[in-house]
Amino acid sequence: MPKIASATAVLCALTALSAAAGLSRAASGTEWQYCLAPSHADNKVYISQPFASDDLGFGDGQFRKALNRGGVSVDDIQCPRAETADAIAAMRRYAITFNRDSGNAVIFIRLNPVE
Repeated sequence: MPKIASATAVLCALTALSAAAGLSRAASGTEWQYCLAPSHADNKVYISQPFASDDLGFGDGQFRKALNRGGVSVDDIQCPRAETADAIAAMRRYAITFNRDSGNAVIFIRLNPVE
């Protein structure tokens, strides 16, 4: 499967998983997320740890900055969201497994809270 089609399949799978699970913003306003960024040319996917979006105060912009500081070039950034920590952890595990099964190296990027 071409790498672009593979990335599209990941996005579609994550979207379907979110819709099927009925994951929406919690009444409390806390959302959980992680960020994912493929580099198709290098057969790599960069992925952050899960975080409560209101705790860290960032998303794709801060993830892009972290990648840029490391000299990493990516094709796009996705930051799926979920209502609970368990839901986002399941989505992240699926993305890791899917990418490894597709022949991509999974690189973990540690994000730090914005100060």
